[in-house]
Amino acid sequence: MGFFVFGIGGALWVLFAGRIIEGITGGSISTIFAYFADITPPEQRTKYFGWVSAMAGAGSIMGPTIGGLLATNFGYTAPLYFGAIIALLNMIYGYFFMPESLNEKK
Repeated sequence: MGFFVFGIGGALWVLFAGRIIEGITGGSISTIFAYFADITPPEQRTKYFGWVSAMAGAGSIMGPTIGGLLATNFGYTAPLYFGAIIALLNMIYGYFFMPESLNEKK
């Protein structure tokens, strides 16, 4: 929602509202590491943590590049709407397809 509100823009308070929403609800790399720590055996955690870190680094490189291309070709709000769509798809995938990381007794 934060990216969508920020994309609407129009007034300074709307931009602030979008950033506040995104700041409160935004994900964190520590959440990803905690999930992988729960679902992987201890002897393979280093490998998976390395993969997650590599993907975060690749996203840090590719994200601004894709955003710049979208802004150049489709306007300045296109990267924000694209980010909103990606976040929505991630939420849907996580809700319906990602298994719970801990068993019921924990």
